[in-house]
Amino acid sequence: SSACDEMKRLTYTRSIGVPRSKPQFGSIGLRRRRWPSFGGRDRLHSTYARRAGLSLRRAPAGTNRRQPAKAAIIGLVAPGASIVVVSPHSDDGVLSLGASMARWVREGRLVELLTVLALDPGSDAPTEGWDRRAGFTTEGEAARARREEDRVAAALLGVTPRWLPFGSVDFERHGDDAAVWDAVYDVVEDADVVLVPGSPLSHPDHAWLNGLLASKVPARALGLYAEQPYTLRAATEPYARATVSARDRLAKWRAIRAYGSQLPLVGMRGSVRR
Repeated sequence: SSACDEMKRLTYTRSIGVPRSKPQFGSIGLRRRRWPSFGGRDRLHSTYARRAGLSLRRAPAGTNRRQPAKAAIIGLVAPGASIVVVSPHSDDGVLSLGASMARWVREGRLVELLTVLALDPGSDAPTEGWDRRAGFTTEGEAARARREEDRVAAALLGVTPRWLPFGSVDFERHGDDAAVWDAVYDVVEDADVVLVPGSPLSHPDHAWLNGLLASKVPARALGLYAEQPYTLRAATEPYARATVSARDRLAKWRAIRAYGSQLPLVGMRGSVRR
């Protein structure tokens, strides 16, 4: 009845303020608020409602209970807008965001995959550590082979690859922090969204790149992403999961298979569906 509806509205207003019948961008992303039932069983599951003691159930699995991840903001970016995924090495971006990139491209967004530490293809410096275990003898050989793997993966996802000739922790950097930022800025200057590795940053190159870019990329465009497979293995979930389809996951699976020199080293030779 109208009297009962009015009582519900007044009760709800006194509890948490002005009724929220329009979509709100809050801690669990963009969703439409519903009127709670008079008994309270359908009350909101937002951070605000939980703090007010109004939520009687957990938020549905998969929703962001921490912060509004950049994936929610990307959902508001118009088709034709530009997204730059910053990858430390020539596989990190696809391992982490391959399915999401496939989705963004399918929805009409322009996606670039920028690898900052893509090595110098003209260098004769001997390999050490990671790239030696991958079977390469010089930095130039590793750079050329890994860029080709990256090119194939990017083509499968429909994104545009870009590489910068800076060295990883096993090689000379080929430039100071200012030179790296200048080169990155030339690519991300006009981007609507710039995604930078955010967690767990267990690799020194990843931590260094995050420290360099997170404070320089404009806040309006900056987003952080969880690095895979490291986040999965650490059993953490620092950001909300992006919603992707089986079609997007299949595209990522096919793209990851292009990194033949890297999969054995990251322990993903058997199954790359994750």
